[in-house]
Amino acid sequence: MYNAGRSTKNYKQDSEDKRISFLIAGIFVLIIIYTCQFFSKSILDHASCIAQAQDQYIVEEELPSTRGLIYASDKYSTNNYFPIALNEDTYQVSVVPKNVKDKDKLAQTLADILKIDKKEIFDQINNDKPYIPPIAKKQSKETANAVLDADLIGVIVKAEQSRIYPEDNLVSKITGFVDAGMTGRYGIEGYYNKELTGIGGEITAEKDILGRLISVGNKTEAQNGADLYLTIDRNIQYTAVEYLKKAIDEMQAERGSITIVEPKTGRVIAMASIPDYDPNTYYKTAQEHDDYFTNTVVSNVWEPGSIMKPIVMSMAMDQGKIEPDTTDDFGGSVTIQGFTIKNAMNRTFGKETMTKVLENSDNIAMTWVADKMSDEEMYNYFTNYGFGNITNIDLEGDTSGYLLPLDNWNKISHATMSFGQGISATPLQMVTAYAAIANGGKMMKPYVVDKIIKADGEQLVNEPSEVKQVIKPETAKKVTDMLVSVVDNGYDLQGKVNGYKIAGKTGTAQIADDKGGYDENNYIHSFAGYFPADDPKYAMLIVLEKPKKYNFASSTCAPYFSKLAQWLLNYSETKPTI
Repeated sequence: MYNAGRSTKNYKQDSEDKRISFLIAGIFVLIIIYTCQFFSKSILDHASCIAQAQDQYIVEEELPSTRGLIYASDKYSTNNYFPIALNEDTYQVSVVPKNVKDKDKLAQTLADILKIDKKEIFDQINNDKPYIPPIAKKQSKETANAVLDADLIGVIVKAEQSRIYPEDNLVSKITGFVDAGMTGRYGIEGYYNKELTGIGGEITAEKDILGRLISVGNKTEAQNGADLYLTIDRNIQYTAVEYLKKAIDEMQAERGSITIVEPKTGRVIAMASIPDYDPNTYYKTAQEHDDYFTNTVVSNVWEPGSIMKPIVMSMAMDQGKIEPDTTDDFGGSVTIQGFTIKNAMNRTFGKETMTKVLENSDNIAMTWVADKMSDEEMYNYFTNYGFGNITNIDLEGDTSGYLLPLDNWNKISHATMSFGQGISATPLQMVTAYAAIANGGKMMKPYVVDKIIKADGEQLVNEPSEVKQVIKPETAKKVTDMLVSVVDNGYDLQGKVNGYKIAGKTGTAQIADDKGGYDENNYIHSFAGYFPADDPKYAMLIVLEKPKKYNFASSTCAPYFSKLAQWLLNYSETKPTI
């Protein structure tokens, strides 16, 4: 009994020990399984986790280049140049919605700092997007610091570049402007946008939870844009604009322009056009008057009228078909293909020399001059003078005007083009043609950029470029003498400047209507010329559209041509020649 009882006790103990051993073994197996799983997740998938993290936080970000500056010539400024287009550091404020917990609170905080309606901000950030467009741009440094000081999670403040124009309206038609995306529009900004923009760089960087760059990997430096130095003289431009404003106001004109070039080089030293606009606030102008962006000097075309007469006279004279003293007797009208051509106010001048023809601005006599040339001869001279073709000036909007194709010429078009009707041109084309006569018949390409200086210091200089010899030097001299006589003895006496010879001609041109005829109530007035006539420094064209005070350009444009010419001669310290 005793032995049997002892045996039962041992059996029970052994069973209990086995159960404990199995339990320990099971736990150990579970630990091993868990450890394996943990190893799989933490170790084996480590590379995958790193890749995901990098995908989320390693970014490639563009490094913007700095836009080049634009300078005008100014003999009173340091280094003889004055900045007319600059860059200003401003700031943009962005939000990463997915990183913002209390969007309502954030919207209120930003609204207070940025002075923006809270609802406007909240509507933009009330989502879980990783990116939305900036909620505010062109903010001051003070505002940017206020946002940073608030230490707002999910808010990013980033520096940006803005364009400013310190001269406001003065050169807006020349510079154009830069839009919100820092792309040049119109004028110099548009034509030279690539050069001014430069080439952006790139960095590989890490971002923290606020979206801030915290370390930099690979980096490609940005190449900043080039600086442009213009032929435009700031002081001459200012004076031209002021005289143009006075002329438009006094003569009750709707709009106008003044263009001044150097005949010997083609350098444009002033280009005033009104109406104009402030490029700093171009978006305000765009709402109602986007046509103001157009530079009328290079883009607007009109039938120039009588200022075309010296051009046509030079054609016939260059071929030896007339001379300044060639004389004939001209009536008061001429009928060609059923169309009757008359002089202004139905005047009849009778016997005239060619010089007198220009002094009297005789339409009838000009048809006689044109009749000495064939269609092909006139057409070739017109094209040589640049009509019907762009000038290739380095500005946006260069327009060709209109020259009737040779195959479409007839007797009436041949006649009317002799006095500037049936042919259209831009102000730049006309002043360039006059500059060619002033320069001994040699036409120079007009340009507005003197030099380009790249960020690395390399300089690209624009040299004067001859287009072609349009007429012989001796022809140009004869026409110049005739134009001096026009100012001294003709209807254009108000264009004179004491002590100097002025070569010039007025034009009072009819405005073509939509019906194929002409507006009988409105005209475009102009005065084209150059001075001093014996050694021309300047060629200038003044255009006034629809002036109401006087009927003829001899009373509207001529006086202002004289005033501005006098100022220019004083400014350039040109001594009197007579």
